[in-house]
Amino acid sequence: MKRTLLIFLLLPFLSFCQTENKSFTFQGLNWGDTETKVKSTIEDLETASNGLTKTTVINNLNAELLLQVNNDALERISYTFTEQHGNENVYIEDLKKVKDLLTKRYGTPAVDELKWNNDLLKNDESRYGMAVSSGHLEYIATWSLPDTYIILNLASDQSKITHTLVYKSIKN
Repeated sequence: MKRTLLIFLLLPFLSFCQTENKSFTFQGLNWGDTETKVKSTIEDLETASNGLTKTTVINNLNAELLLQVNNDALERISYTFTEQHGNENVYIEDLKKVKDLLTKRYGTPAVDELKWNNDLLKNDESRYGMAVSSGHLEYIATWSLPDTYIILNLASDQSKITHTLVYKSIKN
């Protein structure tokens, strides 16, 4: 009886451990898959100098998908969000939507920070969008899975705000 009760109590924990150690998959692909498999699995990919690309939508946000294959092995997947906004604070709202989605799927980020390169606007949250666009502020959130790094970033080179989501194989 005690053994049955112990097993019953441990089942949720064991299931959790198995889920946590699961390999990352992306639309039926795994790290190390060949370029041929990538092309046959994801429709409408175009070949570009930096990888295979496709225009798509993530969480109601337009994005450019990039899959990078090196030595015939998939090693990096990224989204560059292409939404254009007149109000720079909306980019931060977009980032928060994607971060919430990732947090629901992968848990609390290992890193979740605002990186200030210049704290001129730090005390005025209503101007954080301007701080991002001028290169003063960068949003960074990262997750670490057994075989994958995930990086969500909002930054600017002082001329254009860039919102990216990157999945990278730890092995490559």
